[in-house]
Amino acid sequence: MIAPKPDRDDSSVTLVPSARSNRSRVLKLTIIGAAGLTYLLLGLVYRQLIQGDLFTNQHERQIRHAIIIPGTRGRIYDRNGYILADNRVRMSVNIDLGKLRGPILREQRRLNLQAKAVNPSVKPDLEALLNQARLNIVQGLLDKVNRALSTRQKPINLQVNAKSLAVHIRDRRTFPFQVVADLGAVSKNTDEMFARFVEQMPNDDVLRLDHEIVRYYPEGESAAHILGYVREHKSVEDTNGTTGAAQKAADLRTQLGDKYNLGINSFTSDKVLTGERGIELTFEGVLAGTSGYQIWERNIMGYTRKLLGRKDPKQGSHIVLSIDKDIQRAAEQLLNSVKDPYGRPLNGAAAMIDVETGEILAMATAPSFDPNRMVGRISSEYYDDISDRGGWINRATQGLYPPGSTFKLINAIAGLRCGAVRYDSVLDCGPFEMIGNRAYPEHTPEGYGPTDLEKMLIVSCNVWNYQVGMRTGIERIAAEAKRFGLDEPLLVSPIDGLAEYREIARGMIIPSPAVKQKREGTSWTQGDTANSSIGQGLFRTTPLHMAAFIASFARNETRTNLTLIHDPGRQLSQKGNEVTGLTAMQRSTFIEGMARCVEEGTAKPVEIPGMRIAAKTGTAEYFRDGQKAHLAWTLGFAPADNPRVAFVVCIEGEDMTSWGGATAGPVAKGMLLAWMKREMPAATPAEEPEEEPGQ
Repeated sequence: MIAPKPDRDDSSVTLVPSARSNRSRVLKLTIIGAAGLTYLLLGLVYRQLIQGDLFTNQHERQIRHAIIIPGTRGRIYDRNGYILADNRVRMSVNIDLGKLRGPILREQRRLNLQAKAVNPSVKPDLEALLNQARLNIVQGLLDKVNRALSTRQKPINLQVNAKSLAVHIRDRRTFPFQVVADLGAVSKNTDEMFARFVEQMPNDDVLRLDHEIVRYYPEGESAAHILGYVREHKSVEDTNGTTGAAQKAADLRTQLGDKYNLGINSFTSDKVLTGERGIELTFEGVLAGTSGYQIWERNIMGYTRKLLGRKDPKQGSHIVLSIDKDIQRAAEQLLNSVKDPYGRPLNGAAAMIDVETGEILAMATAPSFDPNRMVGRISSEYYDDISDRGGWINRATQGLYPPGSTFKLINAIAGLRCGAVRYDSVLDCGPFEMIGNRAYPEHTPEGYGPTDLEKMLIVSCNVWNYQVGMRTGIERIAAEAKRFGLDEPLLVSPIDGLAEYREIARGMIIPSPAVKQKREGTSWTQGDTANSSIGQGLFRTTPLHMAAFIASFARNETRTNLTLIHDPGRQLSQKGNEVTGLTAMQRSTFIEGMARCVEEGTAKPVEIPGMRIAAKTGTAEYFRDGQKAHLAWTLGFAPADNPRVAFVVCIEGEDMTSWGGATAGPVAKGMLLAWMKREMPAATPAEEPEEEPGQ
């Protein structure tokens, strides 16, 4: 019997696709694959042919880097060729971090293993470990430097500043890291230290002794307020583009960006020096050198790999000042030696001018500062010390003082020109002059009796000037002061002087009724005229203005165009210049009276055997810290009969114990002796024994 077949179970039936279905699927996959491949090929073609230049540019911008190397600053010379501002080599020790990647990574792994062993449950911060590894490796190399530079007498233990290292890695890894900025600061004997370093340090490219150029002022504090100083910036960008060096570097960046396809962030600059004050600032565009460059290709770590191009920097132009180093030094030494009867050093200013050219031979101020201390980072202690002593102020150009009895020259000129007095008029000069209901005193209790112009100049008679001033009137006196330019700024031309000195014109005062009403809100009185006639009251001027006045008067003219720049072919010219208007007899009386003032009067301390000098002294009253004090003035010219130089000295007394000729006269004499030594050596007297300062 044949068993029946089981019923058919549809759920277990396997369907086999037909050949047509398989071909359809393959076709779809082929189309999709072909479309994708076509898209990729088109994208590749687009990127290679259309965007290829863009990616090439981006790649080049990422791997190319430019280092801007500022040019060395030009020198500053005195009129005789002595260097006043120069550049010196500063030796420094540097580490090439790019060649320490292996040791740094090995140190990082060691620190990582150490951290895991100490606390296995905490995952170490790899970035922090990398920073610590860098610090450890760099400190290890610096310890070698410490051992090489140390002596038994002076052990050295320099430490790496972690913050400085981190900033360097972030911003300046293209450059070597500096671990010793200045060997000269570590030891005064730089040559010995250099030899010891070379002998003991390994001969490799990781740790090396480099040099850089820094500004150097061989005369120290001398002429500091004239020269100014430079400030060291980490890069050109730090200067904010306001200086000559920055402008030149900015122009170079534009050129290199176009030539080498460099992005805005593809530039790094070496340290740059920029002028901050004085000649260094005014002539920044002249002194600043032309920047050079190096174009480097970098690897993926940011370290340099290949030099693509370079151009060496060029030094800036040199400047020759009108200053005579020896006269300048003599003026400064004498100013610094002036003390009051209690031994306190006194502040002051002094200047000497070539009468025929207006060139400033010396312009000194005390106290001063050392511009060498301003290169790099100035210590707060030094800055505060200079500030406390008032050393940042150039008293020759920025000190505003009443001119005192030196103004009697202008008062007399005004009186003579308007006919208020004759050169031979004899006035009765008692112990005081009554003006209104007030007695205006002479500076001697007995007075001077019959006095003419010549005698007035010899003894500096107050009463003569009161009488002449009242006859002349304040308007004529003020007009005469303005005719000599006492209210106009000096050294305002960039080719003649110092940029920041333009500001001083705001504080100069020539008294007049309008000025008093504006400043004090009160009316002018006869007493104001009396005070003005002897250079007191509202009068404010600078020592340099009085020097310009006396230089003009020495030539029988009214204006002198002062300059700090030396030009052997210079011819004096000044807009507004005119002759004084004095007759020959009037002028000769002035010169004779001023010469006799030196020979037998208040300017006796200025006298030098063998040369006749014309001078006028002054002792002005001013308020210092709320108390009355004396300003000591001496000004004049020499030789008296053929003037070649004019001079002025102004000393700030602490109280009422300083006097014109006695205090300021010796400084004027010292400047004249220094000038004679160079210009009239045969007539220069033998050096005298030094007197006690301030006597």
